[in-house]
Amino acid sequence: MSRRERFIERIDRRRCRNEERTSDLRTVTRCYPSLDAARLARAVESAVASTERLDYRTRLLVRDSVAALERH
Repeated sequence: MSRRERFIERIDRRRCRNEERTSDLRTVTRCYPSLDAARLARAVESAVASTERLDYRTRLLVRDSVAALERH
């Protein structure tokens, strides 16, 4: 494997790890002051699809995120 291929593989692994990390709605809204609509939508879908009950703050965050997506 060439040096370039190893480098590309490392970037792909990091990108996958970052996608897993940023699928959490709170992480997305807290760590990214400006983010694209697709990332926010994925985070909202992930939060709503989870089997655990959402707490009050998360429900508010989902509501506000959906309102922001509708305005976008």
